[in-house]
Amino acid sequence: MSRFASRSPLIMAGEDSISNHIHADDLATIVIAALERVNGFRIYNACDDLPLPMGEWYDGLADALGEPRLPRAPREEVRRLVSAEQWSFMAESRRIRNARLAELGVTLRYPTVHHFLRELACEAGETRLTAGI
Repeated sequence: MSRFASRSPLIMAGEDSISNHIHADDLATIVIAALERVNGFRIYNACDDLPLPMGEWYDGLADALGEPRLPRAPREEVRRLVSAEQWSFMAESRRIRNARLAELGVTLRYPTVHHFLRELACEAGETRLTAGI
């Protein structure tokens, strides 16, 4: 929520970085499966099935939580406005494939961030309703 509180801008859509995601529960499932099934050394990419632009993740999160979307700005402007640590994260852009997870027999609870965001939106809506918002 600190990102929404600070209102620091995201990179505009045409220049945005690609990010990969994994829910903590899915990550735990992957780790356990790897420990139980892998004999020797094997590398697995622990991410969901859908790399997407970072701004899309934050837009979806804002929508799910009922928060206003963060502002967008050109890439170079964002670089000047955010901390070096934050820029290091935002500038990274990779599409990671998780095809090897099939070897582990893992079924992700949240195969994409959209699955998680739908659940979060339902939970957030219930919280707003019970809080009288």
